[in-house]
Amino acid sequence: MKKFSITFFLTIFLIGTDSLLISPLLPILAQNYHISLAIAGWMVSAYALGYAIFALLAGPLSEGKNRKHIILAGLIGFGLSTFFCAFAPNFAWMIIFRLFAGISASFIMPQIYAAVPTLVDGQNRIKLMATIGAGVSVSAIAGVPIGSVLASIIWQFPFIIIALLSAILFIILAKLLPTIQTPKPINHSFFSPYRHIFSNQRTRLYFLALLIFFIGVYSNTTFIGTWLAKGFHLPVEIIGFAMLFLGVGQLLGSILSPRLTLHFGSSKLLSLVLLTIAIVFFFVPFSTHLVLAIATLFIFFLLGGIQFPQWMTLIQESSPQALGTTSSLFSATVYLASTIGGIAGGTLFISFPHFFGVSWFSSLGALIAFLILVRIKTKKS
Repeated sequence: MKKFSITFFLTIFLIGTDSLLISPLLPILAQNYHISLAIAGWMVSAYALGYAIFALLAGPLSEGKNRKHIILAGLIGFGLSTFFCAFAPNFAWMIIFRLFAGISASFIMPQIYAAVPTLVDGQNRIKLMATIGAGVSVSAIAGVPIGSVLASIIWQFPFIIIALLSAILFIILAKLLPTIQTPKPINHSFFSPYRHIFSNQRTRLYFLALLIFFIGVYSNTTFIGTWLAKGFHLPVEIIGFAMLFLGVGQLLGSILSPRLTLHFGSSKLLSLVLLTIAIVFFFVPFSTHLVLAIATLFIFFLLGGIQFPQWMTLIQESSPQALGTTSSLFSATVYLASTIGGIAGGTLFISFPHFFGVSWFSSLGALIAFLILVRIKTKKS
C-alpha cells in the first residue's frame, strides 16, 4: 500500500498546487495581458469550471473502463495544458489552457478516489483515503507559497515545473499501477450510473448532507482572511501565516483520521465531527481575542482533515457499483458547494457584524448534515 500512498499523495498534491499557484500570479498576468485584476480572476474560475462540469461527464464515461488508462490520459492532458499556459500568447489562450487543465484534472482525481477500494480494502482503504486528503491539505498550505517562490524567478516557471513533474508522475504511475478494470454494468448507458446512484435513498441523503455541509464550510472559509483583516486589523502577511497555521491543523486531522476511524467507525466518527463542527462554528464569532479566534479556527481545520475520508468512504460503500461516478459526483458537489457558499458568505458577511452571520450559517449547515446522518443510521438499523 505504501507505493500507492506516495504516488497518489504526490499526484493529488500536484493537481491541488496547480489549482492554487495561479493566485499569486494574477497581478503579474493582469499586467502582462493588459487586463484588470477582476478579469484576471477568470483564470481561476476557468480551471474550476472545467473541473466541475467535466467531472459529471467523466464519472459515467469511466464505468467499465480501465481506471489506470483514464488516470494516465488525464495526466497527459493536464501536463500539456499546464505547459502551454507558460506560453499563452494572450489572455484568451490562457483561459482556454486553464479550462483544459481543469478538465484534465477532473479525469484524474475522481479516478484515484474510485481506484482506492479496488487496490486496497479494510482499514488500508481509510489510510489511503486519508493520505489523499493529506495531499489536498498540503497543496492548500503550500500552493500559494510555491507559486510565489517560483514566479519570483520568472512567471512562466511554475507552469513549466508542474508540467515536468506531471511527466515524471506519468512514467511512475504507468509502471506502478496495475490494471484497474471494472465490470461494465448490464444495460449500460451514459445516465445509468446516475440512475443507480439516485435510486438509492442512502446515497441521495449522503450527497444532500455533503452539499449542505460544504456550502456552510465554504461560506466560512472564503471569508476567514477578510474577517481576520477587518475584525483584528491584521496585515496581509500575518493573515498568510495564520492560514498556513490553520492548514497545518487540517493536515494533522488527515493524519489522525485512520486511527480515529479504527476506534469509532466512519459513520459514527463523521457524525461526531459534524456535531463538533456545528458547536465550534457557533462559538467562533464570540472570539474577540485574536489568539482565541485562531485557536477556535484551528479546531475546525483539524476536524476538517478528519472528516474528508469519511465522506468518501461512506458514499462509495453506499453505491459500490458506480465508484467512478460517485467519486466524480463527489468532486462536482464540493465545487458546487464552494460556488454557492462563496455567494451566500459574501451576503452574510456584510449583513451581520463580527462574523456572526457566516459562522452561524455554517453551524446550521453542519447541524443539518449531522441530523441527516442520524436519519440514515436510523433507517439502516
